[in-house]
Amino acid sequence: MAAAEKTWAEDEPDAAAGRVGAVTASVIAPIVRRKLHVTLDPADTSARNQDALELVSEIQVLLLAGLAREPMHNGEGVRDMSGYAAAIAANVCYQYFRAKFPVRTREANRLRYVLSHRKEFSIWKDDRDRWVCGRARWQGKASVAAVPEIADASRIVRGKTDREKYTAIFEWVFERAGGPVAFDDLLEAVMSALDLRENAECERASEQQFLLENIADTRAAADEMIVSAERLGELWRAVVSLPLNHRKVLLLNLKDRGGSGPISLLPMTGTASVREIAAALEFPIEEFAAIWNSLPWDDLQIAEHLGFSRQQVINLRQSARAKLLRELHGKGNIGK
Repeated sequence: MAAAEKTWAEDEPDAAAGRVGAVTASVIAPIVRRKLHVTLDPADTSARNQDALELVSEIQVLLLAGLAREPMHNGEGVRDMSGYAAAIAANVCYQYFRAKFPVRTREANRLRYVLSHRKEFSIWKDDRDRWVCGRARWQGKASVAAVPEIADASRIVRGKTDREKYTAIFEWVFERAGGPVAFDDLLEAVMSALDLRENAECERASEQQFLLENIADTRAAADEMIVSAERLGELWRAVVSLPLNHRKVLLLNLKDRGGSGPISLLPMTGTASVREIAAALEFPIEEFAAIWNSLPWDDLQIAEHLGFSRQQVINLRQSARAKLLRELHGKGNIGK
């Protein structure tokens, strides 16, 4: 391999360590510090700061494993490494919050969904890199109004479905605010108005109903449904319920019509972390991270991995898709 084609793993150890240290200081640490509101000072013994320090270590491991086969391209890889590190850091932080604050994470996802899928609303970043939201015609405005206290939420949401409930609250808030509001402030107001608190008993039935209400009724083929972001959560749960070889022939070959590998949507949308995908496929995390950039695999690669023939892989995938369709159909996610 020519010098320009060296991978990060083949670089000089000291140089590689220096680059990881640099990207940690310039990319990873600022993201973790900002998202968790911590110092990352080892002397800070607060629980969240110690959690954050562990997250930084986890991100570094995933970064090194994921870039083990990434060519450097005469220094161009430094830029790619920074972008990849940022994506991993954002996903790891999301997974932390999802585990630590399930109710808040669930509500934030619901609010974002409605704000981005109802044409009358919008969500965007202002010039201070804050998420703000409001009426679609306000998009791009930097000014942020205060969120009015929602005094009688029960009257606003009475008799409404989950989607209608949030739409009604948004209309009430935006009418009184008269301009864009900070997304975090809106989230706090909604959680307070609906008396939602973090606890160990998340209302799974309510969450399931919300997901079902927001999944379009369609007869699309299984591989087309997999790449639809709105269905990723339900599809992930359905896929991991399948036998191991069925999971492998679906996930390792997951691609869209252009041949790209949308398996990357799973961690990027917070549906499943790289570790969770590796666990579902029963791959050691280091081994799975090393093949991440080579996905999707073709049938011959999967056949070699499983010790099957190519035709057996094709037949197994057809069987897996049939099981997946039955599973989703049984949950009401596909039109009868």
